Amino acid sequence: MTEEIDYRAAVAENVTQEYNDFYAAEMQKSKEEIFNDAYQIHFYNELKEFLKSEAESHYLVTDGFRCLYQDGKSVLACLYDYYLKDEYASTVNWEEINDFINRYNEKYYSDILEEESELG
Repeated sequence: MTEEIDYRAAVAENVTQEYNDFYAAEMQKSKEEIFNDAYQIHFYNELKEFLKSEAESHYLVTDGFRCLYQDGKSVLACLYDYYLKDEYASTVNWEEINDFINRYNEKYYSDILEEESELG
């Protein structure tokens, strides 16, 4: 019998570790380098809060977390790379973050999403 994975919790754990590593690396940089990384720092902060949230009104569904789980401990980095290329990407509010992540998942993990929709 295989154990069911709690994708939301697993992604939150991966994101926490990735963010902590990112933060530690940033703290080793000069003030100027940190200043130049402000855009990425803001993105990482916003996405970390979104992906770790346990709010009942959370927008992202379990399938979305299952897709992000495939990125392992590079969720934020993968999303950031995609964010820089997505002309419609926004982190203004959670609804827009959700839309952005859904586009990312549809682009890179359509097979998982199709499999889930076929199952029910």
